[in-house]
Amino acid sequence: MAFSRDFLEEIKQRNSIEDVVSQYVPLKRAGSNMTGLCPFHNEKTPSFVVFPRSESFYCFGCGEGGDVVSFIMKHESLEYPDAVALLAKRCGIQVPDDAPMKSNAVRRERIIAMNRDAAMFFHTTLYSPAGEKGLEYFKSRRLSDATIKHFGLGYAGDSWNALSDYLHEKGYSDREMTTGFLAGEKGKRVYDYFRSRVMFPIIDLSGNVVAFGGRALGDAKPKYINSSDTPAFRKSKYLFALNFAKLNTSGGLIMCEGYMDVISLHQAGFTNAVATLGTAVNAEHAKTISHHTDSVMLAYDSDSAGKKATERAINVLGEAGINVRVIDLGDSKDPDEFIKNHGTAAFSAKLKTTKERIDYQIEEIIGKYDVSGPDQQEKRMTELTAFVATLYSQPTREIYCHRIAQLTGLSYEGLARTVEVKRRALVKTKKSENDAIDIRRAAGYRDNVNPDRVRFSDVSAIEEAIIGILLVRPDLGTECLKKLKADELNTEFCRKVYRAFEPQLAKGESVILSEDGALTNAEQSELARYMAARQILTNNGSSVLTELINTLKEKNERRKADESAGDDIDALGDYLKKLREKKK
Repeated sequence: MAFSRDFLEEIKQRNSIEDVVSQYVPLKRAGSNMTGLCPFHNEKTPSFVVFPRSESFYCFGCGEGGDVVSFIMKHESLEYPDAVALLAKRCGIQVPDDAPMKSNAVRRERIIAMNRDAAMFFHTTLYSPAGEKGLEYFKSRRLSDATIKHFGLGYAGDSWNALSDYLHEKGYSDREMTTGFLAGEKGKRVYDYFRSRVMFPIIDLSGNVVAFGGRALGDAKPKYINSSDTPAFRKSKYLFALNFAKLNTSGGLIMCEGYMDVISLHQAGFTNAVATLGTAVNAEHAKTISHHTDSVMLAYDSDSAGKKATERAINVLGEAGINVRVIDLGDSKDPDEFIKNHGTAAFSAKLKTTKERIDYQIEEIIGKYDVSGPDQQEKRMTELTAFVATLYSQPTREIYCHRIAQLTGLSYEGLARTVEVKRRALVKTKKSENDAIDIRRAAGYRDNVNPDRVRFSDVSAIEEAIIGILLVRPDLGTECLKKLKADELNTEFCRKVYRAFEPQLAKGESVILSEDGALTNAEQSELARYMAARQILTNNGSSVLTELINTLKEKNERRKADESAGDDIDALGDYLKKLREKKK
Protein backbone atom coordinates (compact mmCIF):
# COMPACT_ATOMS: atom_id res chain seq x y z
CA MET A 1 0.00 0.00 0.00
CA ALA A 2 1.45 3.38 -1.02
CA PHE A 3 0.83 7.02 -0.21
CA SER A 4 -1.44 8.59 -2.78
CA ARG A 5 0.28 10.81 -5.31
CA ASP A 6 -1.98 13.76 -4.40
CA PHE A 7 -0.92 13.43 -0.76
CA LEU A 8 2.79 13.34 -1.69
CA GLU A 9 2.42 16.36 -3.98
CA GLU A 10 0.76 18.31 -1.16
CA ILE A 11 3.58 17.30 1.20
CA LYS A 12 6.15 18.65 -1.26
CA GLN A 13 4.23 21.85 -1.94
CA ARG A 14 3.84 22.67 1.75
CA ASN A 15 7.42 21.67 2.59
CA SER A 16 9.48 23.57 0.04
CA ILE A 17 12.93 22.07 -0.09
CA GLU A 18 14.71 25.37 0.58
CA ASP A 19 12.65 25.95 3.75
CA VAL A 20 13.21 22.43 5.08
CA VAL A 21 16.92 22.25 4.26
CA SER A 22 17.61 25.73 5.65
CA GLN A 23 16.48 24.48 9.08
CA TYR A 24 19.52 22.20 9.04
CA VAL A 25 21.97 24.00 6.75
CA PRO A 26 22.62 27.76 6.38
CA LEU A 27 21.95 28.47 2.70
CA LYS A 28 23.02 31.37 0.50
CA ARG A 29 21.37 32.45 -2.72
CA ALA A 30 23.39 31.65 -5.88
CA GLY A 31 21.31 32.80 -8.83
CA SER A 32 18.12 30.75 -8.93
CA ASN A 33 19.66 28.09 -6.66
CA MET A 34 20.98 27.99 -3.10
CA THR A 35 24.28 26.67 -1.73
CA GLY A 36 25.68 25.68 1.64
CA LEU A 37 28.07 23.36 3.43
CA CYS A 38 27.01 19.76 2.96
CA PRO A 39 25.36 18.20 6.04
CA PHE A 40 26.47 14.72 4.94
CA HIS A 41 30.25 15.21 4.85
CA ASN A 42 32.79 17.66 6.19
CA GLU A 43 33.83 20.46 3.86
CA LYS A 44 35.11 24.01 4.04
CA THR A 45 33.98 25.19 0.60
CA PRO A 46 30.23 24.81 -0.16
CA SER A 47 29.47 22.11 -2.71
CA PHE A 48 25.91 21.39 -1.57
CA VAL A 49 23.26 22.87 -3.89
CA VAL A 50 19.49 23.14 -3.48
CA PHE A 51 17.50 23.51 -6.71
CA PRO A 52 14.12 25.06 -5.80
CA ARG A 53 12.66 24.70 -9.31
CA SER A 54 13.03 20.92 -9.37
CA GLU A 55 12.63 20.56 -5.57
CA SER A 56 15.88 18.64 -5.39
CA PHE A 57 19.34 18.83 -3.82
CA TYR A 58 22.76 17.50 -4.78
CA CYS A 59 26.23 17.64 -3.23
CA PHE A 60 29.00 17.86 -5.82
CA GLY A 61 31.47 16.80 -3.13
CA CYS A 62 30.08 13.55 -1.73
CA GLY A 63 27.38 12.77 -4.31
CA GLU A 64 24.38 12.70 -1.95
CA GLY A 65 21.16 13.90 -3.55
CA GLY A 66 17.40 13.54 -3.77
CA ASP A 67 14.22 15.42 -2.88
CA VAL A 68 12.81 16.83 0.36
CA VAL A 69 11.67 13.41 1.64
CA SER A 70 15.00 11.74 0.94
CA PHE A 71 16.79 14.67 2.62
CA ILE A 72 14.81 14.04 5.82
CA MET A 73 15.43 10.29 5.52
CA LYS A 74 19.18 10.81 5.26
CA HIS A 75 19.49 13.57 7.86
CA GLU A 76 17.16 12.11 10.49
CA SER A 77 17.98 8.45 9.77
CA LEU A 78 14.30 7.66 9.16
CA GLU A 79 12.53 5.09 7.02
CA TYR A 80 10.43 6.40 4.13
CA PRO A 81 7.00 6.33 5.86
CA ASP A 82 8.39 8.02 8.98
CA ALA A 83 10.06 10.76 6.92
CA VAL A 84 6.76 11.46 5.11
CA ALA A 85 4.92 11.49 8.45
CA LEU A 86 7.44 13.96 9.90
CA LEU A 87 6.96 16.34 6.96
CA ALA A 88 3.18 15.95 7.22
CA LYS A 89 3.33 16.88 10.90
CA ARG A 90 5.60 19.83 10.10
CA CYS A 91 2.99 21.44 7.86
CA GLY A 92 -0.09 20.30 9.78
CA ILE A 93 -1.36 17.66 7.34
CA GLN A 94 -3.13 14.58 8.67
CA VAL A 95 -1.61 11.33 7.41
CA PRO A 96 -4.40 9.36 5.67
CA ASP A 97 -5.77 6.36 7.53
CA ASP A 98 -4.95 4.10 4.57
CA ALA A 99 -1.33 5.27 4.38
CA PRO A 100 1.43 2.62 4.54
CA MET A 101 2.25 3.28 8.19
CA LYS A 102 1.13 -0.09 9.52
CA SER A 103 3.68 -2.15 7.66
CA ASN A 104 5.77 -4.97 9.08
CA ALA A 105 8.52 -2.49 9.94
CA VAL A 106 8.71 -1.26 13.54
CA ARG A 107 8.09 2.46 13.56
CA ARG A 108 10.19 5.08 15.27
CA GLU A 109 7.29 6.35 17.39
CA ARG A 110 6.76 2.91 18.91
CA ILE A 111 10.45 2.58 19.78
CA ILE A 112 10.44 5.99 21.46
CA ALA A 113 7.28 5.21 23.44
CA MET A 114 8.73 1.84 24.50
CA ASN A 115 12.04 3.45 25.53
CA ARG A 116 10.17 5.97 27.68
CA ASP A 117 8.38 3.16 29.49
CA ALA A 118 11.64 1.21 29.84
CA ALA A 119 13.41 4.27 31.29
CA MET A 120 10.65 4.66 33.90
CA PHE A 121 10.94 0.95 34.71
CA PHE A 122 14.73 1.17 35.19
CA HIS A 123 14.44 4.31 37.34
CA THR A 124 11.74 2.74 39.54
CA THR A 125 13.84 -0.42 39.88
CA LEU A 126 16.80 1.66 41.07
CA TYR A 127 14.87 2.78 44.15
CA SER A 128 13.42 -0.68 44.83
CA PRO A 129 15.06 -3.58 46.74
CA ALA A 130 16.07 -5.08 43.37
CA GLY A 131 18.07 -1.93 42.59
CA GLU A 132 20.01 -1.70 45.84
CA LYS A 133 23.36 -2.47 44.18
CA GLY A 134 22.77 0.15 41.50
CA LEU A 135 21.84 2.89 43.95
CA GLU A 136 24.83 1.99 46.10
CA TYR A 137 27.07 2.38 43.04
CA PHE A 138 25.73 5.84 42.17
CA LYS A 139 26.06 6.96 45.77
CA SER A 140 29.66 5.70 45.84
CA ARG A 141 30.28 7.96 42.83
CA ARG A 142 28.89 10.86 44.94
CA LEU A 143 25.82 11.48 42.79
CA SER A 144 22.95 13.25 44.50
CA ASP A 145 19.31 12.16 44.21
CA ALA A 146 18.68 15.35 42.24
CA THR A 147 21.38 14.41 39.70
CA ILE A 148 20.09 10.84 39.44
CA LYS A 149 16.60 12.15 38.73
CA HIS A 150 17.86 14.85 36.35
CA PHE A 151 19.56 12.26 34.11
CA GLY A 152 16.84 9.62 34.63
CA LEU A 153 19.41 7.06 35.79
CA GLY A 154 18.20 3.57 36.56
CA TYR A 155 19.08 -0.04 37.17
CA ALA A 156 18.43 -3.28 35.26
CA GLY A 157 18.10 -6.08 37.79
CA ASP A 158 19.36 -9.67 37.64
CA SER A 159 16.13 -11.08 36.15
CA TRP A 160 16.17 -12.37 32.58
CA ASN A 161 12.64 -11.18 31.83
CA ALA A 162 11.55 -8.49 34.30
CA LEU A 163 11.63 -5.70 31.68
CA SER A 164 10.22 -7.79 28.84
CA ASP A 165 7.33 -8.96 31.02
CA TYR A 166 6.63 -5.34 31.98
CA LEU A 167 6.71 -4.22 28.34
CA HIS A 168 4.42 -7.09 27.33
CA GLU A 169 1.90 -5.79 29.85
CA LYS A 170 2.25 -2.36 28.25
CA GLY A 171 1.31 -3.85 24.87
CA TYR A 172 4.71 -4.04 23.15
CA SER A 173 5.51 -7.02 20.95
CA ASP A 174 8.60 -9.23 20.97
CA ARG A 175 9.60 -7.77 17.62
CA GLU A 176 9.40 -4.21 18.92
CA MET A 177 11.60 -5.14 21.89
CA THR A 178 14.24 -6.88 19.79
CA THR A 179 14.20 -4.14 17.15
CA GLY A 180 14.57 -1.53 19.89
CA PHE A 181 17.54 -3.43 21.36
CA LEU A 182 15.85 -3.96 24.72
CA ALA A 183 15.56 -7.73 24.35
CA GLY A 184 17.31 -10.63 22.69
CA GLU A 185 15.59 -13.70 21.30
CA LYS A 186 16.24 -17.36 22.02
CA GLY A 187 13.89 -19.90 20.56
CA LYS A 188 10.36 -18.60 20.94
CA ARG A 189 11.10 -16.43 23.99
CA VAL A 190 12.71 -13.07 24.45
CA TYR A 191 15.06 -12.16 27.28
CA ASP A 192 16.14 -8.82 28.74
CA TYR A 193 19.24 -7.50 27.02
CA PHE A 194 20.31 -5.31 29.93
CA ARG A 195 20.82 -7.18 33.22
CA SER A 196 22.72 -6.34 36.42
CA ARG A 197 23.70 -2.93 35.04
CA VAL A 198 23.25 0.70 36.00
CA MET A 199 21.37 2.37 33.17
CA PHE A 200 21.94 5.67 31.37
CA PRO A 201 19.08 6.85 29.11
CA ILE A 202 20.17 8.52 25.86
CA ILE A 203 17.88 11.49 25.22
CA ASP A 204 17.60 13.39 21.94
CA LEU A 205 17.25 17.15 21.53
CA SER A 206 13.45 16.88 21.67
CA GLY A 207 13.51 15.08 25.02
CA ASN A 208 12.80 11.60 23.65
CA VAL A 209 14.55 8.57 25.12
CA VAL A 210 16.07 7.03 22.00
CA ALA A 211 18.53 4.48 23.45
CA PHE A 212 20.35 3.26 26.56
CA GLY A 213 23.83 2.67 27.85
CA GLY A 214 24.35 0.03 30.53
CA ARG A 215 27.40 -0.30 32.82
CA ALA A 216 28.12 -3.63 34.47
CA LEU A 217 28.88 -3.67 38.20
CA GLY A 218 31.91 -5.63 39.32
CA ASP A 219 34.08 -7.48 36.81
CA ALA A 220 31.36 -8.55 34.36
CA LYS A 221 32.21 -8.23 30.67
CA PRO A 222 31.61 -6.28 28.58
CA LYS A 223 31.86 -3.35 30.97
CA TYR A 224 29.51 -1.23 28.83
CA ILE A 225 26.66 -2.22 26.52
CA ASN A 226 25.20 0.50 24.32
CA SER A 227 22.08 0.24 22.18
CA SER A 228 22.76 -0.68 18.58
CA ASP A 229 21.19 1.33 15.78
CA THR A 230 17.38 1.21 15.73
CA PRO A 231 14.63 3.04 13.81
CA ALA A 232 14.88 5.76 16.50
CA PHE A 233 18.63 5.88 17.01
CA ARG A 234 21.95 5.98 15.19
CA LYS A 235 24.91 5.69 17.54
CA SER A 236 27.32 7.55 15.27
CA LYS A 237 25.18 10.69 15.40
CA TYR A 238 24.22 11.20 19.06
CA LEU A 239 26.06 12.78 21.97
CA PHE A 240 25.21 11.96 25.57
CA ALA A 241 23.71 14.95 27.48
CA LEU A 242 23.60 17.26 24.45
CA ASN A 243 19.91 17.74 25.29
CA PHE A 244 21.09 19.61 28.42
CA ALA A 245 24.39 21.02 27.09
CA LYS A 246 22.70 22.73 24.12
CA LEU A 247 21.39 25.35 26.58
CA ASN A 248 24.92 26.37 27.63
CA THR A 249 27.21 26.37 24.58
CA SER A 250 28.36 30.00 24.65
CA GLY A 251 31.74 28.92 26.01
CA GLY A 252 31.91 25.85 23.80
CA LEU A 253 31.34 22.20 24.67
CA ILE A 254 33.45 20.04 26.97
CA MET A 255 33.84 16.59 25.41
CA CYS A 256 34.52 13.61 27.66
CA GLU A 257 34.90 9.88 27.12
CA GLY A 258 32.30 8.46 29.49
CA TYR A 259 28.83 8.92 30.95
CA MET A 260 30.08 9.35 34.52
CA ASP A 261 32.54 12.07 33.51
CA VAL A 262 29.72 14.03 31.92
CA ILE A 263 27.34 13.53 34.85
CA SER A 264 30.01 14.49 37.39
CA LEU A 265 30.78 17.70 35.47
CA HIS A 266 27.10 18.61 35.17
CA GLN A 267 26.63 18.07 38.92
CA ALA A 268 29.60 20.38 39.51
CA GLY A 269 27.98 23.07 37.38
CA PHE A 270 29.73 22.46 34.05
CA THR A 271 26.53 21.79 32.13
CA ASN A 272 28.16 22.06 28.70
CA ALA A 273 29.78 18.61 28.98
CA VAL A 274 28.94 15.83 26.48
CA ALA A 275 30.30 12.43 25.44
CA THR A 276 30.11 10.10 22.47
CA LEU A 277 28.32 6.78 22.98
CA GLY A 278 31.07 4.21 23.12
CA THR A 279 32.47 5.24 19.74
CA ALA A 280 35.27 7.51 18.56
CA VAL A 281 34.39 11.00 17.38
CA ASN A 282 33.33 10.91 13.73
CA ALA A 283 32.24 13.32 11.02
CA GLU A 284 28.56 13.04 12.00
CA HIS A 285 29.36 14.00 15.59
CA ALA A 286 31.34 16.96 14.28
CA LYS A 287 28.43 18.05 12.11
CA THR A 288 26.04 17.79 15.09
CA ILE A 289 28.40 19.83 17.26
CA SER A 290 28.80 22.51 14.60
CA HIS A 291 25.06 23.21 14.78
CA HIS A 292 25.53 24.33 18.41
CA THR A 293 29.05 25.73 18.76
CA ASP A 294 32.34 26.23 16.94
CA SER A 295 34.48 25.47 20.00
CA VAL A 296 35.24 22.22 21.84
CA MET A 297 37.47 21.50 24.85
CA LEU A 298 38.65 17.89 25.04
CA ALA A 299 38.76 16.29 28.49
CA TYR A 300 39.62 12.72 27.60
CA ASP A 301 41.30 10.17 29.86
CA SER A 302 45.01 10.67 30.39
CA ASP A 303 46.03 7.09 29.50
CA SER A 304 47.41 6.00 26.10
CA ALA A 305 43.92 5.17 24.77
CA GLY A 306 42.73 8.61 25.84
CA LYS A 307 45.65 10.26 24.06
CA LYS A 308 44.85 8.38 20.85
CA ALA A 309 41.20 9.41 21.17
CA THR A 310 42.29 13.02 21.70
CA GLU A 311 44.43 12.95 18.56
CA ARG A 312 41.57 11.55 16.50
CA ALA A 313 39.07 14.06 17.88
CA ILE A 314 41.44 16.94 17.10
CA ASN A 315 41.68 15.84 13.45
CA VAL A 316 37.98 15.09 12.94
CA LEU A 317 36.69 18.22 14.65
CA GLY A 318 39.37 20.38 13.04
CA GLU A 319 38.32 19.22 9.57
CA ALA A 320 34.80 20.41 10.39
CA GLY A 321 36.11 23.90 11.19
CA ILE A 322 35.66 23.52 14.96
CA ASN A 323 38.22 25.22 17.21
CA VAL A 324 39.68 22.52 19.46
CA ARG A 325 41.51 22.98 22.75
CA VAL A 326 42.78 20.33 25.17
CA ILE A 327 42.28 20.33 28.94
CA ASP A 328 45.32 19.17 30.92
CA LEU A 329 44.04 16.96 33.76
CA GLY A 330 47.46 16.60 35.34
CA ASP A 331 47.74 13.48 37.47
CA SER A 332 43.99 12.70 37.33
CA LYS A 333 42.91 9.90 35.00
CA ASP A 334 39.62 11.56 33.98
CA PRO A 335 37.39 14.61 34.70
CA ASP A 336 35.35 12.72 37.32
CA GLU A 337 38.46 11.91 39.35
CA PHE A 338 39.78 15.46 38.93
CA ILE A 339 36.57 17.00 40.31
CA LYS A 340 36.58 14.65 43.29
CA ASN A 341 40.28 15.21 44.08
CA HIS A 342 40.65 18.91 43.34
CA GLY A 343 37.17 20.46 43.29
CA THR A 344 35.14 22.73 41.08
CA ALA A 345 37.36 25.82 41.36
CA ALA A 346 40.42 23.89 40.22
CA PHE A 347 38.58 22.58 37.15
CA SER A 348 37.41 26.12 36.32
CA ALA A 349 41.05 27.19 36.45
CA LYS A 350 41.97 24.36 34.07
CA LEU A 351 39.43 25.64 31.55
CA LYS A 352 41.31 28.96 31.48
CA THR A 353 44.64 27.28 30.68
CA THR A 354 43.60 24.89 27.91
CA LYS A 355 46.09 24.22 25.12
CA GLU A 356 45.45 25.08 21.49
CA ARG A 357 45.25 21.88 19.46
CA ILE A 358 48.43 22.59 17.47
CA ASP A 359 50.44 23.39 20.61
CA TYR A 360 49.15 20.17 22.17
CA GLN A 361 50.10 18.07 19.14
CA ILE A 362 53.58 19.60 18.90
CA GLU A 363 54.25 19.01 22.60
CA GLU A 364 53.04 15.41 22.25
CA ILE A 365 55.49 14.82 19.38
CA ILE A 366 58.37 16.40 21.28
CA GLY A 367 57.58 14.31 24.35
CA LYS A 368 57.78 11.05 22.37
CA TYR A 369 61.52 11.19 21.79
CA ASP A 370 64.61 10.80 23.99
CA VAL A 371 66.92 13.17 22.14
CA SER A 372 70.14 12.13 23.85
CA GLY A 373 71.26 10.63 20.53
CA PRO A 374 71.31 12.07 16.97
CA ASP A 375 69.03 9.33 15.62
CA GLN A 376 66.16 10.34 17.93
CA GLN A 377 66.78 14.02 17.20
CA GLU A 378 66.44 13.37 13.47
CA LYS A 379 63.23 11.36 13.93
CA ARG A 380 61.76 14.12 16.09
CA MET A 381 62.55 16.79 13.51
CA THR A 382 61.15 14.61 10.70
CA GLU A 383 57.83 14.14 12.50
CA LEU A 384 57.59 17.78 13.58
CA THR A 385 58.22 19.18 10.11
CA ALA A 386 55.85 16.66 8.54
CA PHE A 387 53.12 17.75 10.97
CA VAL A 388 53.63 21.50 10.45
CA ALA A 389 53.59 20.94 6.66
CA THR A 390 49.95 19.79 6.98
CA LEU A 391 48.88 23.23 8.30
CA TYR A 392 47.00 25.11 5.60
CA SER A 393 48.16 28.71 6.19
CA GLN A 394 51.76 29.75 5.49
CA PRO A 395 51.76 32.37 8.31
CA THR A 396 50.56 29.64 10.67
CA ARG A 397 53.38 27.36 9.54
CA GLU A 398 55.89 30.14 10.16
CA ILE A 399 54.51 30.82 13.65
CA TYR A 400 54.86 27.17 14.64
CA CYS A 401 58.33 26.87 13.14
CA HIS A 402 59.34 29.68 15.54
CA ARG A 403 57.55 27.88 18.36
CA ILE A 404 59.35 24.59 17.67
CA ALA A 405 62.69 26.38 17.40
CA GLN A 406 62.13 27.84 20.88
CA LEU A 407 61.12 24.49 22.39
CA THR A 408 63.85 22.37 20.80
CA GLY A 409 66.74 24.72 20.01
CA LEU A 410 66.57 23.76 16.34
CA SER A 411 67.27 26.37 13.66
CA TYR A 412 64.15 28.27 12.55
CA GLU A 413 65.55 28.69 9.04
CA GLY A 414 66.20 24.98 8.68
CA LEU A 415 62.77 24.10 10.03
CA ALA A 416 60.96 26.57 7.79
CA ARG A 417 62.86 25.45 4.67
CA THR A 418 62.15 21.77 5.34
CA VAL A 419 58.49 22.43 6.10
CA GLU A 420 57.91 24.29 2.82
CA VAL A 421 59.60 21.52 0.79
CA LYS A 422 57.32 18.95 2.44
CA ARG A 423 54.31 21.23 1.96
CA ARG A 424 54.90 21.45 -1.81
CA ALA A 425 55.28 17.67 -2.04
CA LEU A 426 52.10 17.21 0.01
CA VAL A 427 50.07 19.55 -2.23
CA LYS A 428 51.40 17.84 -5.37
CA THR A 429 50.51 14.38 -4.04
CA LYS A 430 47.04 15.50 -3.00
CA LYS A 431 46.39 17.08 -6.40
CA SER A 432 47.45 13.89 -8.17
CA GLU A 433 45.16 11.82 -5.95
CA ASN A 434 42.21 14.17 -6.56
CA ASP A 435 42.84 14.19 -10.31
CA ALA A 436 42.90 10.39 -10.37
CA ILE A 437 39.64 10.24 -8.40
CA ASP A 438 37.98 12.73 -10.78
CA ILE A 439 39.10 10.74 -13.83
CA ARG A 440 37.81 7.44 -12.42
CA ARG A 441 34.53 9.07 -11.39
CA ALA A 442 34.02 10.66 -14.81
CA ALA A 443 34.70 7.33 -16.50
CA GLY A 444 32.20 5.59 -14.27
CA TYR A 445 34.57 3.21 -12.50
CA ARG A 446 33.15 1.72 -9.29
CA ASP A 447 29.71 3.11 -10.08
CA ASN A 448 27.60 0.58 -8.22
CA VAL A 449 24.31 2.19 -9.29
CA ASN A 450 24.99 2.28 -13.02
CA PRO A 451 27.92 -0.11 -13.62
CA ASP A 452 27.18 -0.14 -17.38
CA ARG A 453 28.65 3.38 -17.65
CA VAL A 454 32.09 1.90 -18.37
CA ARG A 455 30.85 -0.71 -20.83
CA PHE A 456 28.76 1.84 -22.78
CA SER A 457 31.04 4.83 -22.28
CA ASP A 458 30.16 6.24 -25.72
CA VAL A 459 26.45 6.60 -24.93
CA SER A 460 26.05 6.55 -21.13
CA ALA A 461 26.47 10.34 -20.82
CA ILE A 462 23.80 10.84 -23.50
CA GLU A 463 21.36 8.56 -21.69
CA GLU A 464 22.02 10.34 -18.40
CA ALA A 465 21.37 13.68 -20.09
CA ILE A 466 18.05 12.44 -21.49
CA ILE A 467 16.90 11.20 -18.08
CA GLY A 468 18.12 14.44 -16.47
CA ILE A 469 16.11 16.59 -18.89
CA LEU A 470 12.96 14.54 -18.31
CA LEU A 471 13.34 14.95 -14.54
CA VAL A 472 13.62 18.74 -14.75
CA ARG A 473 11.23 19.10 -17.72
CA PRO A 474 8.51 16.45 -17.21
CA ASP A 475 6.34 18.35 -19.70
CA LEU A 476 8.59 16.87 -22.43
CA GLY A 477 7.76 13.34 -21.31
CA THR A 478 4.97 12.65 -23.82
CA GLU A 479 7.15 13.83 -26.71
CA CYS A 480 10.09 11.72 -25.54
CA LEU A 481 8.08 8.53 -25.14
CA LYS A 482 6.99 8.80 -28.79
CA LYS A 483 10.58 9.10 -30.01
CA LEU A 484 12.46 6.77 -27.62
CA LYS A 485 11.64 3.29 -26.33
CA ALA A 486 13.12 1.91 -23.11
CA ASP A 487 14.80 -0.93 -25.04
CA GLU A 488 16.85 1.64 -26.97
CA LEU A 489 18.65 2.64 -23.77
CA ASN A 490 21.85 0.65 -23.26
CA THR A 491 22.59 1.04 -19.55
CA GLU A 492 20.41 -1.12 -17.34
CA PHE A 493 19.86 1.60 -14.71
CA CYS A 494 18.61 4.16 -17.24
CA ARG A 495 16.29 1.54 -18.77
CA LYS A 496 14.95 0.72 -15.32
CA VAL A 497 14.11 4.30 -14.31
CA TYR A 498 12.76 5.17 -17.79
CA ARG A 499 10.27 2.31 -17.53
CA ALA A 500 9.45 3.18 -13.92
CA PHE A 501 8.72 6.81 -14.83
CA GLU A 502 6.69 6.11 -17.99
CA PRO A 503 3.25 6.52 -16.29
CA GLN A 504 4.18 9.99 -15.01
CA LEU A 505 6.00 11.03 -18.18
CA ALA A 506 3.04 10.00 -20.33
CA LYS A 507 0.91 12.52 -18.40
CA GLY A 508 3.63 15.19 -18.26
CA GLU A 509 3.70 14.86 -14.45
CA SER A 510 6.80 15.44 -12.37
CA VAL A 511 8.62 12.44 -10.96
CA ILE A 512 8.91 12.13 -7.17
CA LEU A 513 12.31 10.52 -6.56
CA SER A 514 11.44 9.23 -3.10
CA GLU A 515 7.95 7.93 -4.03
CA ASP A 516 7.09 4.70 -2.19
CA GLY A 517 10.75 4.26 -1.28
CA ALA A 518 11.09 2.35 -4.57
CA LEU A 519 14.54 3.81 -5.30
CA THR A 520 17.45 3.34 -2.93
CA ASN A 521 19.29 6.35 -1.51
CA ALA A 522 22.15 5.68 -3.91
CA GLU A 523 19.77 5.54 -6.90
CA GLN A 524 18.08 8.78 -5.86
CA SER A 525 21.50 10.43 -5.52
CA GLU A 526 22.45 9.21 -9.00
CA LEU A 527 19.30 10.74 -10.50
CA ALA A 528 19.86 13.94 -8.53
CA ARG A 529 23.29 14.11 -10.20
CA TYR A 530 21.66 13.89 -13.64
CA MET A 531 19.24 16.67 -12.66
CA ALA A 532 21.97 18.87 -11.21
CA ALA A 533 24.02 18.62 -14.41
CA ARG A 534 21.06 19.72 -16.54
CA GLN A 535 20.02 22.56 -14.24
CA ILE A 536 23.52 24.02 -14.31
CA LEU A 537 23.52 23.89 -18.14
CA THR A 538 19.99 25.43 -18.19
CA ASN A 539 19.44 24.54 -21.89
CA ASN A 540 16.87 21.78 -21.58
CA GLY A 541 14.39 22.46 -24.35
CA SER A 542 12.70 20.17 -26.84
CA SER A 543 15.38 20.71 -29.50
CA VAL A 544 18.17 19.63 -27.14
CA LEU A 545 16.23 16.53 -26.11
CA THR A 546 15.53 15.62 -29.75
CA GLU A 547 19.21 16.06 -30.67
CA LEU A 548 20.28 13.78 -27.80
CA ILE A 549 17.75 11.10 -28.82
CA ASN A 550 18.88 11.24 -32.47
CA THR A 551 22.54 11.02 -31.45
CA LEU A 552 21.80 8.03 -29.24
CA LYS A 553 19.96 6.25 -32.06
CA GLU A 554 22.82 6.93 -34.52
CA LYS A 555 25.39 5.52 -32.09
CA ASN A 556 23.20 2.47 -31.49
CA GLU A 557 22.94 1.86 -35.24
CA ARG A 558 26.70 2.27 -35.65
CA ARG A 559 27.36 -0.23 -32.84
CA LYS A 560 24.98 -2.75 -34.42
CA ALA A 561 26.72 -2.33 -37.75
CA ASP A 562 30.15 -2.81 -36.14
CA GLU A 563 28.92 -5.91 -34.32
CA SER A 564 27.42 -7.28 -37.55
CA ALA A 565 30.69 -6.70 -39.41
CA GLY A 566 32.53 -8.47 -36.64
CA ASP A 567 30.16 -11.42 -36.95
CA ASP A 568 30.77 -11.53 -40.73
CA ILE A 569 34.55 -11.57 -40.24
CA ASP A 570 34.24 -14.34 -37.66
CA ALA A 571 32.05 -16.36 -40.05
CA LEU A 572 34.56 -15.91 -42.89
CA GLY A 573 37.38 -17.02 -40.64
CA ASP A 574 35.49 -20.18 -39.70
CA TYR A 575 34.78 -20.91 -43.41
CA LEU A 576 38.46 -20.56 -44.39
CA LYS A 577 39.51 -22.75 -41.49
CA LYS A 578 37.16 -25.52 -42.64
CA LEU A 579 38.54 -25.30 -46.22
CA ARG A 580 42.11 -25.72 -44.93
CA GLU A 581 41.06 -28.76 -42.92
CA LYS A 582 39.42 -30.36 -45.99
CA LYS A 583 42.62 -29.91 -48.05
CA LYS A 584 44.55 -31.77 -45.39
